[in-house]
Amino acid sequence: MPDIWSPIRLRLPCLIGLDLGTTAIKAVAVSLDGRVVARHGLPTTTVRRADGAIEHPPQDIRAAVFAAIRAVVSGTELRPLAVAAASMGEAGAPVDHDGRVLRPIIAWLDTRATAQIEWLQQTFGVDCLYRVVGHALDPYWGIGKLLWFRDNEPELFARTRSWLSLADLAVLWLSGQRATAPSLASRQMAFDQRRREWWRDLLEAAELPDSLLPPVYASGTHVGAVTAGAAAETGLPPGLPVVVGGHDRICGAYAARGARRLPIDSAGTAETVVASLASYLGDGSEQAHRIACYADVVPDRYVFSARVGLAGALVEWARRELYARSDGGHASYEDMFAELDAPVAFGGVICYPTFGRFVTPYWDAGVVHGAFLGLTTNHERRDLLQAVLEAPCFSLRANLEELERATGEAIPTVRVEGGVVRNPTWMQLRADVTNRLIESVHLPDATAVGAALLAGVGAQCFQDHHQASGAVSPQLGVTMWEPDPERAATYDEVFITVYRRLPGALHDLSHAINRLGSRVR
Repeated sequence: MPDIWSPIRLRLPCLIGLDLGTTAIKAVAVSLDGRVVARHGLPTTTVRRADGAIEHPPQDIRAAVFAAIRAVVSGTELRPLAVAAASMGEAGAPVDHDGRVLRPIIAWLDTRATAQIEWLQQTFGVDCLYRVVGHALDPYWGIGKLLWFRDNEPELFARTRSWLSLADLAVLWLSGQRATAPSLASRQMAFDQRRREWWRDLLEAAELPDSLLPPVYASGTHVGAVTAGAAAETGLPPGLPVVVGGHDRICGAYAARGARRLPIDSAGTAETVVASLASYLGDGSEQAHRIACYADVVPDRYVFSARVGLAGALVEWARRELYARSDGGHASYEDMFAELDAPVAFGGVICYPTFGRFVTPYWDAGVVHGAFLGLTTNHERRDLLQAVLEAPCFSLRANLEELERATGEAIPTVRVEGGVVRNPTWMQLRADVTNRLIESVHLPDATAVGAALLAGVGAQCFQDHHQASGAVSPQLGVTMWEPDPERAATYDEVFITVYRRLPGALHDLSHAINRLGSRVR
């Protein structure tokens, strides 16, 4: 009879999820009942060069990934069962036949590939591109970075075997395998959404070999095993299943929705609303060229991914610029929000949230200047702060209405995850402005948790993707926020009569400011 008190019996089975993000590299250990039992994070090293290039040193990223895993699993009573990674999608780097990264990783927010994206537009046209890949044209996409690399660093390109995203690199470093997920492949803007494979017409036109892009496997697929070398550096057991994860936003939404398929408003520094769909919406409908529609981490499903805009970054801007103290510091968030009435009611000032970051569904990458309207000398800084809080709520409503129009289905409830859930004033505003029931969930490290759940699918700890996401549901801590009928009616009028008209009203003015260039601060 086995000894039930043996050390192996006492160790808690867990799943390891990685989040390779813009600001931090995180690892979490998640128990099979959805609890985060260990976590560790390290800063993402980013180099901003004088010429505007934004890159990540690959050796620093690898070291951070391995150190974060080691901190989670070493010296703990955990028994890892599998590991998977999620990451920002557009960042990428070339890898040679021996698995060496040949140059610094080009960050997702690097825009050096403008000329290459223009070539794509001229070659295929925006309608064709959107119908096939589900994205609007943007210099951020991975295929532009790859083409820039080919055009500007031909000697390194000649030595390249694969172009990999950050999560793909994590798979390579852990297992030696080259693999990616459909949601990550989608962020390259070279992935055929209906066929679920690399778009051959684009690769042929660009004269890129098919083998340059990694094989695509469904999220939750077991593609390799932790090598002896990676095991020695991370503390993971050799042979541990390495599983394909996915795009960070989509992994986070997958975890946050739990067993339900509610739209997820992911609201932290920036804000995105993600909804899981049964069918592809990239057929030239009115949302074309604006809102992304691409592969979900759940097989055979898609996501509607709308760019709401800045959220926490706008509040930080207001704190820095409006709440500076005489000693050079800034007011605390608590003191700043204490100036607001609770609950907030519309005060006559409206803010358009494109502070250097375009929003959907009104897509125009050139209209990125924020605006305040309605100001008088009677207004105070708290009125500007209130308008800053209301702005992403109006944008969220616009995108939810676009989703309703595109699917023909009403959306009475939205679930919110991210840093904003700690602010009750902002949560109530979301309910009042959208006139919908808002569910807030407290799920720190949602992206890494989503990756861990996918690792569990690959290790057959769960029957399927739905059971895996349902495992975390009891841990979400859902709070309900209902709209107030009177305030909602006021915000409804503001949205219809003012907010909806702002993109058109600001269009020519914003482009005029762009033309003035350096003469305008």
